[in-house]
Amino acid sequence: MKKIASVILSASALLAASTMGATGCGDDEDTTATSGSTTTTSTSSGMGGQGAGGMGAGGAGDPDLDCQTYCDIVVANCNGDDEQYVNTASCMDVCANFTPGDKGTGATATGENTLGCRIYHGNAPAAADPTTHCTHAGPAGDNQCGSPCESFCALNGSICGFGADANAQYADNDACLAACVAMDMTDRFNGSNDASSTMNEYSCYLYHLTAAASDPGTHCPHTNTAIGGPCNNL
Repeated sequence: MKKIASVILSASALLAASTMGATGCGDDEDTTATSGSTTTTSTSSGMGGQGAGGMGAGGAGDPDLDCQTYCDIVVANCNGDDEQYVNTASCMDVCANFTPGDKGTGATATGENTLGCRIYHGNAPAAADPTTHCTHAGPAGDNQCGSPCESFCALNGSICGFGADANAQYADNDACLAACVAMDMTDRFNGSNDASSTMNEYSCYLYHLTAAASDPGTHCPHTNTAIGGPCNNL
């Protein structure tokens, strides 16, 4: 019996010492950093911070998510054959109709029809390769920041409205998409060149949609494929 009692007391002492040691780890900052569970948490938090800065949901390394930042970037990096807007004022008016989204999302999640995606493509990627990335940063999205028709109809609904809205040209988004998919997509969009276009094609309608952001009464009717206007001879 004495032997058993001694064993029990020894086991109790060991358990108490172990518990005190574990409690000490939780309170000791230096030791905490090396404990298995805490290291995982700390490392995960650190990686999240790095990812957000470069290409995640936003951080110190991303440009600001606003229209002034977007237009400064796109007007600077996309000009000549790669121009997306005739001037900064036009860019600002169009930009006000984009869904904000998140900063840096163009790096990891293509296909988002958002301002955040366009800022990503218009920044360093467009500076390095404007021919590839300026159309991604522009109003069309070019299948990286929304498909051309998704972008066209989202902007059309926001700028001109649908249905009974004063400047509406289409009954709803589905009617707009049906008209858009029938457009000729051959010509590469250019803000200035398409300002004088008379071709019945997507790039001409898109130019007038960007112009409608500043003057909807004049230009919303020019985005309608079913009525006569600069882009068709109906």
